[in-house]
Amino acid sequence: MKAKLKVSWDFDRTEIEKDTEVTIIKGMEADADGVLNAPYGMCYLCELDGVMSYVPAIYLIITDWDNIDWEQRRYEIAKECVAVLMRNEITLEDAAKISVEQADVLIAELKKKNKV
Repeated sequence: MKAKLKVSWDFDRTEIEKDTEVTIIKGMEADADGVLNAPYGMCYLCELDGVMSYVPAIYLIITDWDNIDWEQRRYEIAKECVAVLMRNEITLEDAAKISVEQADVLIAELKKKNKV
């Protein structure tokens, strides 16, 4: 998946300018261990000219949605929803059902918006 930087970012002690395109190696379509949670939010492992760097998701604009594993995304979204819903007085079965429904709605909207 490709993305452009919204701001300048430091890749291995080299500042990369805003609007530079990078490749997301791990993140939205990858397993959760490829995503780093930092004080400024979720980060994706990105690559530019063979150099890797974690970049906050809020600093990226996705430009190429190819190769997204939508089933993996569905699982990740539903898992996050269950965690939030379980803080309320709700059964696990209800939380699971609602979470999968929410994941499906979000994915449908993402596909529609990004014409995937």
